[in-house]
Parts: sequence; structure tokens; C-alpha cells
Amino acid sequence: MKKIIMAIMLLVAMNQLAYAKEEAKSVEVGVYITNIYDVNYAKNEYTVQFWQWFHHENNGYKPNATTEIMNAKSFVKQSPNEEIVNGVNWDTTKVKATINQQWNVKNFPFDVQKFSIVIEDIDSTSNDLLFTPDLVASKIDPKAIPDGWKLKSFEMASSINSYETAFGDPSATSDVKQDFSRMTISIDLERNGWRLFSTSFIGFFIATTLLLVLFIITSVPQAVLAIPQQPRITLIIGALFSAVGSVYGLSAKLPYTTDFTLADSLQITTFAGVAFATIGSMSSDVLYKMNRPVLADRANRVMFALFILLSFGLNGMMLFRALS
Repeated sequence: MKKIIMAIMLLVAMNQLAYAKEEAKSVEVGVYITNIYDVNYAKNEYTVQFWQWFHHENNGYKPNATTEIMNAKSFVKQSPNEEIVNGVNWDTTKVKATINQQWNVKNFPFDVQKFSIVIEDIDSTSNDLLFTPDLVASKIDPKAIPDGWKLKSFEMASSINSYETAFGDPSATSDVKQDFSRMTISIDLERNGWRLFSTSFIGFFIATTLLLVLFIITSVPQAVLAIPQQPRITLIIGALFSAVGSVYGLSAKLPYTTDFTLADSLQITTFAGVAFATIGSMSSDVLYKMNRPVLADRANRVMFALFILLSFGLNGMMLFRALS
């Protein structure tokens, strides 16, 4: 009889332990974004400040000490606090993090960017705890959004992240896999890029204007005879230097990408225009000296048409895609 009573007590204790463990698994995570700044495309990073909190029922769990920002280059935690409110553990802390962010610059400067923050507990696997989002209280302060941007969406989602390693655990097998619960905060921001478009690409606009003037001159026979070659060469050189200056300016702003971007289109068409203008201007002088003005006029018109097709056709299509 005594053994039966002890077995019953053991089963009750095991059920209570399993229930407590199940309750400890669920950890509600919330954030309030207070500031987003230092958005740096060239370094693939931005800085964010936010409050984070955790709701749980495990008195031994210390998320302020064990959670990290997994996609941060660096982060610091300030003002940690732990309270029990209505029987629920409420752990809060303020975080400042420099986030490693891969930007999508295909439509720069009319781009939409996803600013991500990834939170993970480095001490507890998904067998020990699972994050759930506090969707009711989590928000972004409207004043946190950088100037020139507007908020499109704010989302939080939990997931399981797998690591194909035991992190050097001597007792683990070689094919071990460990799963950790992860909380991802996604902030989609859309840029109002007209002012940045006009300032970032002003060198290409100036170069295009100079090339248009040159093509108009070379397309009119009387203008070609009236304006010698040297002023026309000066226009080409001016367009070239203006385009090169803009390329250096953009290189300091934008990261490397394999996508064909609006910036690439403007650069390629401008330098192609310089090449077309040089060919057209030189060929017109040679053909006029060979007493073949009709052919010279046709050659210039072909170069002019190619320039218009590239500069306004291709760039117009890329601009339309960026705005749509």
C-alpha cells in the first residue's frame, strides 16, 4: 500500500513538473521603438533604440541577461528592471543597437526598406522556451521614423532558428542540430525620394543637358559650320567630368549590389551619351572635310536618336518602375 501511495505521489509530482515546464516555455515578447537614425547604406547598417519586455511565469528565467540582438553589429542594454505584476514576471530593458542591414537599392532613392531586429535567447533552446509576440502593446513611436521616410508596416513574428552545431559540446554527436526560438521585428519604411533624387543625380542631369546642347549643334549643319570643334570638345569634357563626379558621390552612398538599379541606368546612359557625342562630333568634322555633309548629318542624327532612346527611354522605364 505504501508503494502504491508513493507511486501516486510521484506521478502527481511529475505531472506538476511537466505542467510547470510547459508554462515556462511560453515567453511573450514586446517592443516599443523610440528612435531610428544613422541610416547608412554604404556601411549596411542603421542604429535603433527601443524598449523590450518579456512576460513569463518562470521566476528563474532572466531574459535581460540571456537575450541578444542577433543581427546587431553591437548593442548595449540600459535600465534593466524586473517586476512581478498580477503573478506575471515583467522584465524590461532599454536597448541601443547598431544593426547589420542588407539594403535593397534597386529603386534608390524611391526605395522601400525593411528594417529588421532579431531577438534570440542564447541560453535556452526551443525545447525550453518559445517566444510569442505581444502584438497589442508593441508599437513604433511616430517620432522614431527618420525624416524623409514614412511607415508602411510594423510586424512581429516568432520562428525557430536552427544551428547545425552543438557549439563545441563534447557530449554531443557530430550531426546534432539545435533549435532556438527567435523573435523578428520588421519595420517597412518608404522613402519620399524626390529631393534626394535631384541632389544625388544632379551631376548626371548636368551632363545630359550639356550632351543635348552638343547633339542639337551637331544635328544642324549651319551650327556645325559656325561652331568649331574645340567648343564642342569642351562640352563633352564638361559632361564627362560632371558624370564622373556623380559616380564618386554615389559610390560613397550606396552599397555594392548585383541588381540593375536606377542609379546604374543613369550612369550607363550618361557615359554612353558621352561616347555617342564624341563619335558624332568627330565623324561630322571628318565627313564635312570629305565633302559629304548629308552623311555627316545622318550620322549625327543616328547618334542623337540612340542617346534619346537610352537617356529618356531606359531611364524613364527605370524611374516608372521605381515609383510604381
